[in-house]
Amino acid sequence: MIHCVTKLGCVAFLISPALAQNECATAVPIQGLGTWSYDRTGAGDSDFVTSGGGCSHLLQVSDDDVFFSWTAEVTGAYLFTAADPAEDTQIRLFSGLGCSGFCYPFQSLHFNDVLGTWAAVDAFFVDAGDVLTIQIGSKDEGVAGGLGDLIVEMRPPMPANNSCSTAIQVSGTVAIDWSNLWASSTSFQGGAGFCNPSYLWDGPTWDVFYQWTATESGDFVIDTTRSLEAIKINLAEGAGCTATCMTPLNFSARHVIEGVEAGDQILLQCGGRRRQITNGHIEIYPYVGTTHDDCSSAEQLAGSGPWAFDNLGAGTSYFDAGDSNCHGSHGGVYCYSELWEICVYDPDISNPEEFDTFHTWTAPCDGTYDLSIGTDQVQFNYNDSGMPWGAAVSVYAGGDCLSTCIGSADAGPGEPPFTFTAVGGQSYLIQVANEFIQGELHLDRQAGLCNDGLSITCDPPLAHYLGGSVTLEASSFLSPGVGGLHVEATGGPPNEFGFFLIAPTATSSLSVFNGTLCLDAPLGRYNNKIAGNQSLPQLNSVGLFDGSGVLQNLAGTSTSGSGFDVPVELPYSPTGQVIAPGDTWAIQLWYRDRIGMPPTPGSSANFSNVLLATFP
Repeated sequence: MIHCVTKLGCVAFLISPALAQNECATAVPIQGLGTWSYDRTGAGDSDFVTSGGGCSHLLQVSDDDVFFSWTAEVTGAYLFTAADPAEDTQIRLFSGLGCSGFCYPFQSLHFNDVLGTWAAVDAFFVDAGDVLTIQIGSKDEGVAGGLGDLIVEMRPPMPANNSCSTAIQVSGTVAIDWSNLWASSTSFQGGAGFCNPSYLWDGPTWDVFYQWTATESGDFVIDTTRSLEAIKINLAEGAGCTATCMTPLNFSARHVIEGVEAGDQILLQCGGRRRQITNGHIEIYPYVGTTHDDCSSAEQLAGSGPWAFDNLGAGTSYFDAGDSNCHGSHGGVYCYSELWEICVYDPDISNPEEFDTFHTWTAPCDGTYDLSIGTDQVQFNYNDSGMPWGAAVSVYAGGDCLSTCIGSADAGPGEPPFTFTAVGGQSYLIQVANEFIQGELHLDRQAGLCNDGLSITCDPPLAHYLGGSVTLEASSFLSPGVGGLHVEATGGPPNEFGFFLIAPTATSSLSVFNGTLCLDAPLGRYNNKIAGNQSLPQLNSVGLFDGSGVLQNLAGTSTSGSGFDVPVELPYSPTGQVIAPGDTWAIQLWYRDRIGMPPTPGSSANFSNVLLATFP
């Protein structure tokens, strides 16, 4: 075995084989400040658990572990870091020499939950000459160890707001970025309350404090959903260390505080879940209530989606349509508070979904549809294991409070969509429930194109200079609803450009240059000039025919790269006019046609046939 001990800072060395320091009795002696390399490859499991120190309650498993015996040279506070590339590496401190050490109180363990981060732990109030035993290993069985470094350094000063008595003052609508790096665990319990029943495990630990003062009366949102999942927040009513804990305890999402009066104060205790060093983001802003948390006030879903939803502040409706099949495993929970203060299981209630919002949707055509919650731009509440709570989605035929259940399923990250069969023109009620989440609802037709409502007129169109003609037959509804129409132009002359026109009707047959304009006035133009005038880039459909005669989109307004996705907005003045469900519009392509040259190259134009689209 080769090792070095230094009093002059940092030294690195390799211990080989790892088994030489794989037992508490053979811990490698080190002292002072420095960096010491180790190799946990094949070290095995020492099963070291102190007899009286109490480390057994903090993740007993420590595979492929190695031990150091460290002696303090000066009195002070120290930071011990396991710079180990393996995920879920944990580090433990024991006061005392070797196998007789006791778990270092309150600061005895930390592990890295995410690959690439380091595990670190503090030791406060260390006196010169004190001996600590250090154990470094894998938190979970089967996670192999490897090379790493133990770094011992003097601990930086604690944050100024690392105490309930020194909370940073904030007020009104505010955004706070915080970190608990270098913070201690204060054990704040909310005055006469008990804010942290799981203090030693779930957090918040390594906590910092903010004192918020309301500048107006009303309801407010405490929003932490842009934070890392490792955070925990406690709220306490009042000022400083005399504040009394209030619900929620250890929350990590969004919460509504009701009935706040101007001048009221709330103490925010921010820390890590499961003793993690982390950082977070808090926003406090006035709450605007949910308007569609009952089947009688369901939100009408217009267009093709996706549609944003938010069930913050929604109550528990107990809507079951007389059929518990729409609730599955999510029923049987009763909450004394609509804002999740106390919830219990009750087998006698009629299986309600909690915190539910309602939406109505009309199927554009017959087919099988997939209902899901998008995983991008979705903010989920995190449970105590650091995993995002999902949601339950239920579908009812009828679209109102008299609807009948079709079925339900879990939704959210990693969950498959809920699949159901819909009848064109029929309304459906969609219920989204469970936890305070926001995100996007997606409804996609499972197979085939929903082309009901599409037809062709002004056909056949006149030929261009190469002898072919431009047609719009390849157009389709890629997704149901307004905004789901995609128009394709094929058969055009290569390297000529064009753009789409739209009008309410198409009965004209006006000869213009080399083609026939079939749209009736007033007509709108989807080109770059109109898009710029209205500050709506989605109104630009300008494209160029490729060598195969397919119009390639140059404006970035096509999901497929060719053709054009017709937006809800119309290219008319005054602005603000939109396509509504049930509207029928006529669409035609204008394009440059060189048949007129000479004498003026490129001066001629032509037109496609006309697509008539009735929007669902």
